Parts: sequence; structure tokens; C-alpha cells
Amino acid sequence: MLFSSSFHRWVYLIALAITACSLPFSPYTASIGIISMLVNFILEGQWRLKLNTFKGNRALWISYLLYLPILYSAFYSSNFPITFKELRLWLPFIVVPTIVALSEPLNNKEFKWIMLLFVLDVFVASIISSTYLFSISTDLVIDVRQISLFISHIRFSLMVNLAIAIIIHYVVLDNGIEKIHKFLLSMVMLWLVAFLFILQSFTGIVMLFLLVFMGFVLLYIKKKSQVVRFVLASTFFSLVFIIVSTITHKVDRYYTRNYTDFSTLMQRTVNGVPYQHDTVRRVYENGNLLYINICDPELSEQWARRSTLPFDSLDNKGQPLNHTIIRYLTSLGYTKDSVGIWKLSDEDIAFIENGATSVVFKESKLGIDTRLYQLLWEIDAYRTEGSVSYSSVIQRLVFAKAALFVIKDNFWVGVGWGDIQESLNQYYKVHELGLPENLWFMPHNQYLTVWVGAGFIGLAIFMVALLVPFILRNRYKYFLPVYFLAIIMVSMLSEDTFESHIGITFAVLFGSLFIFGDNFLPKINESNPTNL
Repeated sequence: MLFSSSFHRWVYLIALAITACSLPFSPYTASIGIISMLVNFILEGQWRLKLNTFKGNRALWISYLLYLPILYSAFYSSNFPITFKELRLWLPFIVVPTIVALSEPLNNKEFKWIMLLFVLDVFVASIISSTYLFSISTDLVIDVRQISLFISHIRFSLMVNLAIAIIIHYVVLDNGIEKIHKFLLSMVMLWLVAFLFILQSFTGIVMLFLLVFMGFVLLYIKKKSQVVRFVLASTFFSLVFIIVSTITHKVDRYYTRNYTDFSTLMQRTVNGVPYQHDTVRRVYENGNLLYINICDPELSEQWARRSTLPFDSLDNKGQPLNHTIIRYLTSLGYTKDSVGIWKLSDEDIAFIENGATSVVFKESKLGIDTRLYQLLWEIDAYRTEGSVSYSSVIQRLVFAKAALFVIKDNFWVGVGWGDIQESLNQYYKVHELGLPENLWFMPHNQYLTVWVGAGFIGLAIFMVALLVPFILRNRYKYFLPVYFLAIIMVSMLSEDTFESHIGITFAVLFGSLFIFGDNFLPKINESNPTNL
């Protein structure tokens, strides 16, 4: 041992804190935290003790299997540079569990401070993002998910959910927290819940609903009074009814169409220029038929007088500007001609320039309404015209279909990790899906990505490595580990969670802490910390 054991302990704790606190902000400082942990672990020595601990830790051995599918598929991958990059990217799955499992477990106080520092950093990141949103002109942000300034909004939403779960853990389960601190934590939790809806991440909101469900179950188990249990059950089912009713109402409202009498369509504008009417394409915008009452010459001429962006260029979101103009005018119920252009306010013009395709985005800037409207429009456009270019949801279905096509011919061992993208590209080329080449992406489903790269054998090993350590260490009895595992596994249904440094660091750091790093987490049916 180079320094005293207390010195190495402090370095370890500080490195853990740096890694956790870096997650909402920077992958680079997160890497510094992991490297600091590794260097400290090596310099600390005590190898005989660590070796003895290692020998008896079956859960740690099995966790290493997560790395195996990439490792063995590297031998038959034709693109070794990509494989090597992935091998390096996934190294934290070897390094971090080893350090945490072979170090002295965190005590209650140490664990609490790491968790609460993470909550504080998520809270600060959410305040920064919200300040950015509220401080800028209303015409500058169309997709508010872009307010996640430092990392992917999806991964940030997962961190927000974990922060909320940590607060629930200490407010509900930990009787050692003072009431004033519980009150402050509860206020932070309410803000973070509100922030998830501001962020408009469907993945984050789905995980929030799962957290609410688990919270009600947790309280139901803890409370023995039948009256309290009845109130909890009634409240839960009332919330479910309200949510389902609200969503149903909004979907019904979206599909409410304004009637169009094709026999009375105007043939010419007020200036005598012919209109274009396509009555076959039944695409709607805010209830109004899209491809009627269009006069491109007038639109082009008058748009040039209202904006510096050329009519046949792209808007600031990279969409064809002429199409954005037509959609926005349709959403207002205006004709797509000189009259419609001059009915627009300067604020409307700015919104169009920045990619707003409907007045809905102007009227409900912070609401989930806009995200739901966009999702419904994308699904409707795909159903009526097969359009996939501007639909992230439909694109994910296309990516999954491509992955399943490749899996069919490489079921057991996959194509090799380095050849995943190239094998998918071949599918995109042959099947001409109307998807631009810049959108030929990975499956956006971690399970399918593993299956394509390493086959069903690799997927089976991957699932064993995820679940068995969790079971061996009895973590299914504890609230925080259960919810964290749910976060990771659900997120992997719609994201390649382990294909980014932040995603991997988030998963491996908290996974290691919850499985290997402590021995005091309160069980779901207990209110006081209990040793395992």
C-alpha cells in the first residue's frame, strides 16, 4: 500500500462521486473518475485480501460475461477497427464492478452521500436546462428535448427518474432523515417530475409511470391499515383512469377532421393564379386536409418578402422549408397562397424558419401535447403514405425490421460486432425503404444489436450477465436496485443504451453500487436499514 488506508478510501469515495456527478454533464470527467478509481485500486495493494474476496464472488464472475459477446465475435468480424473501438468502450463493465466488488463496501453514510450528490447534480442540470429554455426567445426552440444541453435527452431522462427513485428511497424508507430534509427532498422530487414533462421524453415518462406504480406497491406493502390500503388503491386506479382518459381524449381530438367539400374547392387565388388540389392524399394537419389550396408560385414569391430563408431550402431543423410552410399554414386553416403568407405574424414566420410544422408547437410549447401530436402525425403519415424520414418512432420499427432480417440468416453467432452496421446497410440498400442514407442507423434496441453482432448465443450470455448477479445477491428484495434494473432493461427496448460512453458509465456505476457496493439497503417490506 503506497499511502494509508484512510487516504485510499477517500480517493475511492471522491472518484465515485466525480463519476456519479459527471453523468448529467460530461463523459470526459466521468472517465477521469473511473481512471482515478482504477489507479487508486492498483496503488492500494492488499492483493491477497482482494484475491480471496474475488474467489468467493460468483456474482462478479458472472457479471464479466457481459463483455464476452463482443470478445468472441471479434474473431470473425471483418471490421476490426470498429470491434476494437467497441471493446474499449465496454471496458468499464470489467473495471468498475471489479473495483467496487473488491473494495470495502460503502457504509450507510457513504452510500447516502454518493446518492444525494448525484441527485443534486441532476437537479442542477435540470435547472440549467430549464433556465436556457425560459431565457431564450419563444421562437428559437421547437423541440424542447434539445434543452438537454450536455447529454442525450433520453439518457438524461433516465437519470432524472433514478434521482426521483433515490429521493423516494430516503423520504419513504429511511427513518434516519430529518423531516426538514425530507421536505426539501420532496420539493426537489416534485420539480424533477415536472421537468420530465418539460423535457418531453416518452421513455422518461414511461419510466416515471413505472416508478409511480412501484411507489404505490411499496406503500401498500408497508402500510398495514386496511383503510390506508383502500385509499392508496383508490388513488392509484383514479390516476390510471385520469391518464387513460386524457390520452384517449387527445387522440380522439387529433383524429377529428374538418369536413372538406371537394365540389366547392376554389380553382384560382385572389390574384387569378391556379390552385393545386390533391384530393387523393388524405394527410391532415391539425384536422385540416394538407394537399389542397396550394399555390407554389405565390408561396415562393411572398415568402421571399417575409423571410431571408429561400423557399426551396431547408428550415433550421433540416426539413424542406416549403413543406414546413404548407403544413403550418394548413394547421391554421389558411390557404397556401399569398393571402395565407401575409396572415402569418412575425412570430409565426420565426417558428416556421425554426422547423415548426404546426401552430400546435406555438400554442403548447412546454406541454406533452406537442410530443403526442408529433407522434400521432408521424404514425398517421406512415399509415397513409409510408413516410418514415421524419418519424423517430417509425424509424425504430424500420431499424428493428432490418435487424431481424439480418438475424434470420445469422441466428446463432451473428455477423461479428464490427460488421453490425454494414450488414444493416445492405438491407437498407436492397429494400429501398425511402430512408435517407444519413438515417441508416443501428437497431436502437440493445437486445437486437447484441443478437445481430453475437447471435442468439451472445444474447443469452448477455441476459445471464445482466440478471444472474442481481439474483445471486438477492437484489430483487430491494427497491432501488429493482427500479434501476427496470430503467436499464426498458431503455434498451428503444435505445442502444450501451453504445455510448454515458449510457455504459451510468449503467455500470449504479449497477455496481447497487449489486456489489453496499450491504445495508432497506428491503421493500421494511422501513429501517437492514444488513444482508
